[in-house]
Amino acid sequence: MTPRATTSAIEIWEKWQAQGATLPLDRIVNEEVRARKSLNSRERRWLTDAIYRNVRLLTRQEALCKTMGMEVTAESLIRLWEMETSREPQEELVKALAQLPAKTDPAGYLRTTLSYPEALAKELEVLLGDEAVAAGEALNEQAPTVIRVNSLKSKRERVLKQVEGSYPTNYSPWGVVLPKREPIQGIPGYREGRFEVQEEASQLAILFAEAKPNETIIEIGAGGGGKTLGLAAAMENTGRIFALDTSATRLASLEKRLPRAGVTIVQTVQLTANEMGVWGSAPWSVGGKYERGADCVFIDTPCTGSGTLRRNPDKKWFGAEVGNYPRLQSILLEQGSHLVRRGGRLCYITCALERSQNEKIVEAFLQSPAGKDFKLDGVPASLALFAEGKYFRTWAHRHGLDLFFGAKLRRKG
Repeated sequence: MTPRATTSAIEIWEKWQAQGATLPLDRIVNEEVRARKSLNSRERRWLTDAIYRNVRLLTRQEALCKTMGMEVTAESLIRLWEMETSREPQEELVKALAQLPAKTDPAGYLRTTLSYPEALAKELEVLLGDEAVAAGEALNEQAPTVIRVNSLKSKRERVLKQVEGSYPTNYSPWGVVLPKREPIQGIPGYREGRFEVQEEASQLAILFAEAKPNETIIEIGAGGGGKTLGLAAAMENTGRIFALDTSATRLASLEKRLPRAGVTIVQTVQLTANEMGVWGSAPWSVGGKYERGADCVFIDTPCTGSGTLRRNPDKKWFGAEVGNYPRLQSILLEQGSHLVRRGGRLCYITCALERSQNEKIVEAFLQSPAGKDFKLDGVPASLALFAEGKYFRTWAHRHGLDLFFGAKLRRKG
């Protein structure tokens, strides 16, 4: 590769190491690549692949450097990528690769060769047993770009005909897989609001909520509104959705997306909350809208995002610690439960694989005073393939999807 591409890759890697704890990898790479206007398309692809590959397999790459007697630096990691992609690999590299743990050593293979931190590796082993390695391999693959067709404005068949090389998703009735990664804004139909970028498992989470026309739904943690728009389409743009979030910036982003999608039933509500997630402003008092309770409270729960490693490999290293997430998740589930009407649904969704953020949160809630008014519902028949007991789970190695977890709780009465 050209010297300027190599130099750019080294500089971007150093920036990620310095800022990765506060900025996501894709934002850093995209901003830096756009700023380097002298790079051609081939150089941009090469350095992007070099950075993402090294992030996905960081422990492996560091082990190779040490075996080859190289100091682990940004330059050595990028040079190592050059060696690995060369048509004539160096003999020294071939020997180092042979020393990496193989599949015959599943624990070492998962932790070193596939580069999973100890906590994530152990979680995969406990959850999946002999499937842990297959799951680790699948999570290291680059996810395809998937869009959700907006049923308020188009049909999947129409979008498939418009986007050459695209094909329907396996499970979502709205999903289309794009043939390559490209700027979504340039694809015919985007500006008209006919589709949105949304991973297939995230689309299935909307199906899991069983949103119906004319219902009242409260979404907690609405963020930029990906699931909000999907819920509105499933409701045929009838009823009401109250999109709650503590961030004015995220809600402003959602509000900008509504007109393009043709959605008119969403009202955004900014909450105040302390550092533990306890609301300072009660959402049911805002405009007198919540006295009767919602048909469905949909909690798009803050989590580590460990189920999205195919598209966010940096979450292995920054944000991998579970930390205070379980406490926040428990508080949000308890607060959200008070907004559900009798007979209504409380949906708890994460894109994390750890049990401490999933089953354990739900089980603890059901034993709490607020939870005694709820029972665990099963997974809808249309999603039976993803049922693990009464919980909803998707997997990269089984289904080719990001890892999502869902629990649906029904209020008694």
